[in-house]
Amino acid sequence: MLFPRRAMATFRLALIQLQVSSIKSDNLTRACGLIRKAAMQGAKIVSLPECFNSPYGTNYFSEYAEKIPGESTQKLSEVAKECSIYLIGGSIPEEDAGKLYNTCAVFGPDGTLLVKYRKIRNLVWCLSSTCFSCTMKLLEKAVTAAQNSNGVERPYLTEL
Repeated sequence: MLFPRRAMATFRLALIQLQVSSIKSDNLTRACGLIRKAAMQGAKIVSLPECFNSPYGTNYFSEYAEKIPGESTQKLSEVAKECSIYLIGGSIPEEDAGKLYNTCAVFGPDGTLLVKYRKIRNLVWCLSSTCFSCTMKLLEKAVTAAQNSNGVERPYLTEL
């Protein structure tokens, strides 16, 4: 079966990586600034990293967790609308009904929340030492495999 050829639209996608501090408001300000910069350079879709608004680690999730909508998602909504972009909000620690989740919120160019995705396991499970030690063992194996696969070191795999 033949399908008619269509011209494929092109767009610019920006993947943001940022240094995270223990001050949530600084992280949000830094992220929003980088989102604006990406949009000014023509990005139509911008994606933030996991836990961009807080330090990553089991001892931080409870302290930094927030409701959705909340402080972080409000800022993301505003900057998506201001820049008229699709924004994939990395993930934030979310608190809902006494449970913690690692949640990604996606916003449209008008600032509306299009979708909210929670990782399969909630963060309570990941707060256990079993989860953390399993994760560390898997990371060690992945780093070793990556370094040994073709003799090329990939140091980004070693960062947590």
